[in-house]
Amino acid sequence: FDLILDCIGANHNPCDYMNLLKTNGTICMLGVPPDAFSVHAFQVIGMRRKLAGSLIGGIAETQEMLDFCAEHKILPDTELIPAKQVNKAFHSLINGHNDASRYVIDMATLKKDTKIDDEPAIDPRQWKVNLPGMVFPAKSLHSAHKVENEKKEAQKTH
Repeated sequence: FDLILDCIGANHNPCDYMNLLKTNGTICMLGVPPDAFSVHAFQVIGMRRKLAGSLIGGIAETQEMLDFCAEHKILPDTELIPAKQVNKAFHSLINGHNDASRYVIDMATLKKDTKIDDEPAIDPRQWKVNLPGMVFPAKSLHSAHKVENEKKEAQKTH
């Protein structure tokens, strides 16, 4: 990749993704991990890679980015869902069954009388990052690893 936008706001080391970058590639941190991390100099120097960061751009910079994306047909990988499916979307993410990188809640479907789907609610304060970049509730980590291991085993048999 030429550019990786790191939006993870939980503890992780963005340098774990350095080897995904091409020569002169950049990881731009947009999320802020609460704890410090270490950078191995050779990961940066060896391939002239950059580790950059940005809190947020102003209105002009944001518009420039949106114009650039529109001009180059850069679109997010999303799935639009009605508000009542928010818990179902969380469970889909936890179990690794989502087809979208991001779920987008259609706010037009949010009404006072909207009944939330039957999936149990999830407390996001219990979530932890499981590299590479997968986020799971802490109590689901075991099942998440199980799903990941099953996927790897299935790939080996094909």
